[in-house]
Formats: sequence, structure tokens, C-alpha cells
Amino acid sequence: MPRAKKARLSEPIPAPEASSGSTTSGATAAADHDGGQTKRALARRNIRGRRGGLKDMPNMPLDILIEIFGHMHPRDLLSLARTTKDFRTFLMSRDAAPFWKAARQQVEGLPECPEDLSEPAFANLVFFPYCHECLKPNVKSTLWEFLVRYCPSCKQTQITNDYYEIRTLADAVILTGQPYREFLNSVRAPATKGSRYKDDHYHRAEVKEFDAMWTSLSTDDEKKAFVEQRLEAVKKRKDHAKQMYQWQKRQEQNRSDELDVIREGRLEAIRKRLRDEGWAEELDLMDDMEEYELSRHKSARKSQKLTDYGWASIRDELHKHMENVRTKRLARERLVLTCTRLGRLRQALLEYNAARLPMSADMDWQPFFSDYAFMPTFKDLMEASADTEVTKDALFELCEAHLPTLQAQWRKDRKWDFAGIVVKGAGTFPGLDLPEDDDTLLSLAITTFDCKSCTYRGLRWPQVLAHRCVRQMSFLAFYFGETDRYRAAIARTCIEHKEQPPWPQDPTFGFNPSLESAVAAIRACGRDPATATADEMDGCGVRLLCRTCESPARRTFGISAFDWKSAARHGRNSLDIDLFLLMENRHNPEWVRLDAWHMEKVLQLETAKRERHNATPTGTTNFGCTKCRYRGAVDKFQEHCQKMHDVENPQLGADYYRHTDNAPSIFNPIKIYPEARRTDPTVVANVQAGNGFVATVLFPPRASSSQQ
Repeated sequence: MPRAKKARLSEPIPAPEASSGSTTSGATAAADHDGGQTKRALARRNIRGRRGGLKDMPNMPLDILIEIFGHMHPRDLLSLARTTKDFRTFLMSRDAAPFWKAARQQVEGLPECPEDLSEPAFANLVFFPYCHECLKPNVKSTLWEFLVRYCPSCKQTQITNDYYEIRTLADAVILTGQPYREFLNSVRAPATKGSRYKDDHYHRAEVKEFDAMWTSLSTDDEKKAFVEQRLEAVKKRKDHAKQMYQWQKRQEQNRSDELDVIREGRLEAIRKRLRDEGWAEELDLMDDMEEYELSRHKSARKSQKLTDYGWASIRDELHKHMENVRTKRLARERLVLTCTRLGRLRQALLEYNAARLPMSADMDWQPFFSDYAFMPTFKDLMEASADTEVTKDALFELCEAHLPTLQAQWRKDRKWDFAGIVVKGAGTFPGLDLPEDDDTLLSLAITTFDCKSCTYRGLRWPQVLAHRCVRQMSFLAFYFGETDRYRAAIARTCIEHKEQPPWPQDPTFGFNPSLESAVAAIRACGRDPATATADEMDGCGVRLLCRTCESPARRTFGISAFDWKSAARHGRNSLDIDLFLLMENRHNPEWVRLDAWHMEKVLQLETAKRERHNATPTGTTNFGCTKCRYRGAVDKFQEHCQKMHDVENPQLGADYYRHTDNAPSIFNPIKIYPEARRTDPTVVANVQAGNGFVATVLFPPRASSSQQ
């Protein structure tokens, strides 16, 4: 769009006086001229001082010029030289060298000007960020070894790392007995971006200059003297470049410190304005992280002093930031209040349980502190307003009034969960009519559960409520990444007091995977799988033999007498450790009952075997403390009882009991060996250990067997 034309003045504006002694400026002369347009035009020009007042400066006395230029920065002196021809002629003369030196000394720590540069050229190199080839602005990096500034594109043409470009010169220099790498200035730098290897880079202009001088020399002595001269010059250039790099680093650090001071002042100004506008309380209650976040806010990181205009542009953004800080503070205070109340609830539960010691196996199936905390009876009180007083005594009274009912309801809810697992796993099994009552359903012999996280198999209700894997598997999901404030408070309290996490929504249990084998074994014992309970099957006293396993080889090595539990593991999907029972999946057992005489002998050996097992627990057997809910191996109870309960020698029954979270006892079947193997060492050892006996007759002979 063309600029608007200005109105022509009726009278021309007199030029400013040229004489240095005149005291009337152009603005004053114009002000005496009649006419409103002239006055308005001059008012818009905003002339400061007298134009052309410094034109006679080169004619001033030398001592005055030294005094003036001695207080100027080299950058300002060079800018002055570029204003007019007179200043350029004056400042670029040899007589002006003291001015440049005095100006350079105003810059703290700046090294001396190199011998092969003039003072103005050195000032231009140091203080003016322009490319020396294409004059592109804002070129920050300086190659002090070459005394040039190059933009990235000019570096590609003016600098080379190709040794073959100087190979001819290097070979000629080597003949003089001098090291070829030192006769040219070089820079060690990566050849490509991101490379960790550094190569020597050379200035092509210097290579051409050296080549021209080398070619002009005729004798070896001249060439040798020239190389020695170049070596000395390169050494001086390296020393000077090192000083310049150090000075540049100090300048950058000083500039960084200056900017930090400005930012700190800006931050303090922001804090002051926020205090004046009602955020004093939030600023005083900030923690270290919130202080850091405010200092790193983009509005506070600017290296500019805060003005009224600048504050108006960032005020809303900082007010929003402080609102978030206040929201976090209130949430933090609420979290502390909730955790304090949860700690009182934990103490009330401990006192309630302490009044009902000693603890027994029945208490293994009760909810933990974290489960109570989620119950509405306590949760509503924990999340009450800050004005509501929640004391430990009030919580203890609440426990005495409601805890038995809450425990029964919690057990009922868990029973519903596991009944659903049973219905889902066995509801479609053919010929199996499951009862509708949850208690009856969970007491069936076929109702077992396998833990998906450990080796426990065949767990029963309510033993599953005490299994530690359930709560351990919910550890990560509960303790980390919790966004709900109340759940986060419970997680924090559990971590602080080493409490168990709550019962998960999806327990890690699978229904009985050997349901088909279990149904067949129960029917072989003469019971109905849809009604037979585990207690009935344990007391039925029936032992089974597998006809499918009968063979001359099996007769030779012995026959196993199965109870209903071990029979359920035999055959399809078998996990039995007996080598002869690990048959291919097509193996379908054909069960027959053991006769009364052999069955009585088997029951006697099983009873003795079970008593030995209970009397000598293994190192993996879990025990529970009768004074708290601690569980662990028996060798750890000595330390626990001494540290927590001042009991030196804990005793089974008085100080600890067998915890219900133990692997179900499914013993290997009793072996019945033929008379022919009575003296076999293996048979003798098993008989003496109570794991088998010798019998004269086991199976009635078959016709096919007699023919064999």
C-alpha cells in the first residue's frame, strides 16, 4: 500500500546552524517560523540534541579525544567509524591506534590484539556477529584459530578437513625436516554432525596463501626459514586462540549470571505482586517442589525486568498457576487429615483385636485394616469434613458396635465371589446338578481353587481368604498410580504401617482344572459329586485301584492305593509325580474299590504318615502369631516374638499356630507290593518308611493274564 502524502509546508524549514559556536538548533529556528503546520510538523520529528553537533570531533585536541574514546567500548568506536567518511578516515588512521587500545582495555579480561590483525579488525571479529564471507547476521561461533566468523553454509566452502587438499604442501614441508601438521592453523572438530571422531580442519584461504608464498620461494634455505616462521606464527595463534576461548567462556558465564540476576529479580517482583493481590498465604505454604515450579514458570524465566505492562500480560496466567497450587495444597492437607484418621482407625482395630486374644486360625479369614477402611461405616467418617472430630475412642466404640456384623457381611460378599467362580467353571459340566445355596456349593468335594501366581493347588473355601498371593498381586495396582484421593490415603497408611492392601476386585484364582477326574473318582467311591462334601469324602474310608494301570510290569513294581484326592489327579491332566502315573492324555482310569483287608492296612499307614507330617513341619510351613496377624516360617518366630512381644521361647499353641495359608496335603498313594519283591531293597526301604506293604493277593486273576 503506498504511503500517504504529507502536506507541503507553506515555507521551507531553515537548516540547522553548521557553526559549532551556534546555540540555536534547527528545532528552535523552526519554532520561530510562523504557521501552525510548521509547528505541528516539527513537534512530530522528536529531534534530540543538535543535528551534526559531532561533525567537528576529528578536529578536537588529541587529549580530549583520548579522554572521550578511552571511555568507549570497542563496539561503539567501530560503529562511530562507520557513520561518516570523516570519522572513518580519522579512526582508521595509524594515529588512532591509542584510541582503540584504550577502548579495548575497557573490556575486562580481553586478550591483546593478535599481530596479524588491526585493532578495528579485531573489534569487528570479537563484537560483531556477522559472517565474514556472506555477511549473514547472528553468527555466534568464532573460529579463533582462523580469526574468522562463518555461517554454517560458508563453513562448507571456506573450511576443509580433506587432507589430500594439502598433501602436496605437506610432502614438500616434510622434505625440510619439519612436522607437516604445524605449518597451518587447524581446528579439531567432528567431520559430520553427531560424530564422536574429530578431524583437523584447515582454512582454504590460508592454504592458498601458503601455496602462493611457497611457490614464490626458490631456494631450500628460504623455504626452511619460511616454514620456521610459519611454525612460530601457528604456535602464537594457538596460544591466542586458547586465551580467546577462555575469555569467551567467561563472557558467556558472566552473561548467564547477569541473566540469572535479572530472572531472580523478576521472580521476586512476581512474588511481590502476587502477595499484593491476595496470594500471600499460598506463597508462604509452598513446599520446595512448588517453589521450583513457580521459578521455572515460563513467565518467570524471561530475562526481562517486570514492568506494569508486562505484569498485565502475565497476570491471568500466574493467577491460574496459583489456583492450581492452592488446589494441590488443599488436597495435600486433606490427605494428611485422612491419613491421620486412618491411623486412629488402625489403632482402634488393634485394641479391639487385642481384647480378643489369643488369635486362632478362624481369624485368618477375617478382613484386614484396609478392608475395613473401605466399608461405608468407617469410610463416611474418614471422609467427613475437617470440622468433624474423629477420635480413637469413638472409632473403638464403633468397632465394638458394628465389627461382627461387618465381618459377617465381608465373608458373605467373598462367598458370593467364589460361588460365581464355581458356577462359571462347573455350571456346564454334563450330568452335574449344582446346588443353589452358596454354603453347600463351596463345601462340595469338587470345589477347589488353584492359585494363578504360585504352586498352591486344591485350595478350598474359606482357606482361599487367607492366601497371601491375593493381596500381594494387588500390591502394584493399589500402591502405585492411584488417582482416587481416598484410596491414595489408604495406600499411604498401609505403606507407613506395613499393612496388607485390600482384597482385590478380581482374585487370582482358577476353578478346579481336574473336574472330570474328580467327578469320576467321587462316583467310584459311591458318592454323588453334586452333593458329596469334602468332609464326607475324607471320612468315607474308600480306597481305589486303577484297572487301566494293571499290567505285568505294574504287578511287578506294585500297585497304588488312591484316596479320592489323589485319584482326582490320576489319569487325564495328571500332575502326579509317580513316573508310572505320568501317562499320555488318552489314559482313562477304570476304578475298582480295594477290599476290606487291604483297605484297613492302607488306612493305618495313611494315618501314621499324616501324623508324621503334622509333627515335623517343613521350612515352607506357615505359622501365625497368636498376639497379632504376623505370619511366617517357624524359624522366624523367635525373632518376631522377642522383638514385638518380649517372648523368649515361643511355643506352638501358646505363641503361634499353624496358619491356614498352607498348601493342601495330598500325599502320594500307599504302595502295595507283590510277595515276589519282599526282599527287594527298594521295597524294604519303602515298607520301613511306612509308604507301602507287601500283599500276597491283590487283583483277581484275569483269563487273558493266565494265558500270558
